[in-house]
Amino acid sequence: MTMSSPPPNHSRSALIFSGSLLHKVENHSSLRLPTTYVGVRRVRPSRGGVIDGSSRNVSQQNDDDSTPNAIHTEDPSDNNVGDDRAIASLKSNEISFKITNPDGTERRMTKQEKKQLKYKLAQAKREVQREKRQIKHEQLILEAKQAKRERKKLKRLERQERKQQQQHQPEDEEEHVKLEQVEKSCHDEGEEKNEVPEEDTFSAYDAIDEELAAMRGERSGIPPAMLAPAAACIALDMETLECTNRKDPYIRTIFDRQLTREWAHELQQNMIPAEELRAKEDMRPMAYKIVPELWNRLCPNSLWSCNDEYTEGRQEEPEYRYRTDESAMNVENQHSLCLIRHPSQLYDEVTYAVFRHLHQHSKLHISSGGIFGCDFLLYDGKREDRHSFAGLRIYTCDKKNESKFPIPSTYDLTGFVRTMNTARKLALIATVIKDEEEGGTFRVLIVDLALEKILSVQTHKKKGNTEKRRSEQETSSGLAKMKN
Repeated sequence: MTMSSPPPNHSRSALIFSGSLLHKVENHSSLRLPTTYVGVRRVRPSRGGVIDGSSRNVSQQNDDDSTPNAIHTEDPSDNNVGDDRAIASLKSNEISFKITNPDGTERRMTKQEKKQLKYKLAQAKREVQREKRQIKHEQLILEAKQAKRERKKLKRLERQERKQQQQHQPEDEEEHVKLEQVEKSCHDEGEEKNEVPEEDTFSAYDAIDEELAAMRGERSGIPPAMLAPAAACIALDMETLECTNRKDPYIRTIFDRQLTREWAHELQQNMIPAEELRAKEDMRPMAYKIVPELWNRLCPNSLWSCNDEYTEGRQEEPEYRYRTDESAMNVENQHSLCLIRHPSQLYDEVTYAVFRHLHQHSKLHISSGGIFGCDFLLYDGKREDRHSFAGLRIYTCDKKNESKFPIPSTYDLTGFVRTMNTARKLALIATVIKDEEEGGTFRVLIVDLALEKILSVQTHKKKGNTEKRRSEQETSSGLAKMKN
């Protein structure tokens, strides 16, 4: 039996089983790593009761013995009997289109008789619904009147208490107020001494709260949760998660503008054949086109400032340390590193480099983006308070490719842009090029796939559209989540 080699560090995801660790990973200002809930979804109980199979069979036999399946009548022309039959059918939810003749023989109803029976059933059903609505309306009126009486009573009691307080107001009120101010100032001084920075405080669930939250179907802040491989590497770098065999060297990443523009140009040239083929088809002209460009919209300025520092000759390791405050991270590490997919060394290294550059040089919160068909979602704040403003896909360059950049298919990019635009998000793609001449520096390229309107198309002429693309202000609006 041969032992398999351990999986690469960049390919392992982190499963978190501790509520304290989960809250620290998501809420600590230095981490900002939103997790993905991987527990069992709560199964909601059905509205009806659960009936045992044996008791159900017994009840069906009793019903069969007491009431027949078919509803019989002696005379089809008797309207009173027809009404009774309609009400009985409505209550039993069983309709039988059979009639007993005066001679005792049964026969099927004619088309006209069926029509009359269905009409009476519908009338009976409407009458029952009308009665229910009337009863409900009367109950609402009674509840509103009762609530109004209670509000008046409370207001009357408040006025009486206010008058009594004004009559029995103490004479030494000023001295009492001074004493309260002194006590408050002493209390504030004591709080300032014991004050803890807001970013280091958190409120985690205990075991009972977690169980109750799981029963209610809540998933935010409830373990078990998972970190993607790139996010798990960041947590390992910052020593939030423990790993004995992780010895990855320090890597330098920069945001290369020139290479990003070259990649965007090649993507644009690769789309031309597909656009020409689409124009030859007997279909309505395209109303939009994709314009790959350097990522500038809603891009944090700090991503560029790190490049300026690097070009000035700053070669030492920056102040970004892979360790947080010991007092803030004093939690029990209950986690496990595991593989959830087949490892891909090239893809995992590129993903880690892009994730690390965005996490290190900005305050973005980065979570998994599988729900939108991308690798990551970018947030400009906490996920509980903000919607993501962009989806990011990672591409790697195949060795067989003649170009030094990865060139995805036009149809793949079009589908991605369509999905992101429908969700009011930017569509970003990224890759990494390793520069061996400069000590193995990883050059990060991020392209914004902008969607522009073709204003010459009849669709936009009718609507009077004059702007080619959505403005940056409009893109960034509506990111705040509405809370009840």
